[in-house]
Amino acid sequence: MIARGLRLAGAALPLLLLGCVVEQRDFEALRDQVRLQQKQINDLKARQEEQALRLDTLNNGFKILGDKAEENGRRIDGIEERGGNLGAVPAPSPAPVPAASTASPAAPAASAPEPPGIKPLPAEAALAPPTPAPAPEPVLLTNLPKAASIEPPPGGEVISAASKSEKHYAGALALFSNREYSQATAKFQEFVAEYPDHKLAGNAQYWIGECYYSQRRFAEAADEFAKVERLFPASPKVPGALYKRGLSLWEIKRTADAQAAMQRLLDKYTQSDEAAKAREKLERWKQP
Repeated sequence: MIARGLRLAGAALPLLLLGCVVEQRDFEALRDQVRLQQKQINDLKARQEEQALRLDTLNNGFKILGDKAEENGRRIDGIEERGGNLGAVPAPSPAPVPAASTASPAAPAASAPEPPGIKPLPAEAALAPPTPAPAPEPVLLTNLPKAASIEPPPGGEVISAASKSEKHYAGALALFSNREYSQATAKFQEFVAEYPDHKLAGNAQYWIGECYYSQRRFAEAADEFAKVERLFPASPKVPGALYKRGLSLWEIKRTADAQAAMQRLLDKYTQSDEAAKAREKLERWKQP
């Protein structure tokens, strides 16, 4: 009986070993599949982040165009308030071409009227025999006097529809468009400091945050975006600043603050364009 049991155990042992080998292979195959799927998930996340950055860049371009359109609208309003234009300076009318004299050469000098612009001859010349008048030249367009050129305004002042502050703001926007973020930041900061009550001060503060965000300096961007609502609560850039503050906080792993910024945007600016994007972000962030 013992020998028979040993024979049965010896026959079953290869089967057990074979089962272990099969299970080991299945485990390794399953592990490889999990690794592959994890890599695919990471690739998808990287692509989503890249697409999000591209979308932010496009949104920035649209915002720049919107600001420039607002600036052009203000310029047009300023021109209309000043009366449309400066008015054309009337060109002086050309001097009349004197007609050829039909009086006889022998006629006394006193009988012929003096042409305009010709001084009377001295007495010595009047006693001399009169010289025959030259044949009148044909009247050509090239013989007519030219109109006087329009003189610049007195004092050398150059009249422009844009004010100094708007030129400053437009120059800062141009630097941002050219990706010269450090110089653009300095220009926008100068604008906010010099014109704190200007209608574009909130916009300038918003673009300071965008300059830092474009450089991936998310902590500084979040602080600058927060100043838009705190310092310029009536600015139309407040919803956009809240949205970009939420994105900046999310990038530096301050998830609770990021969600709070998005929720504030939804609660206070429900009808804004950024509210729909904030709702989508919150739903995605809350997913496990």
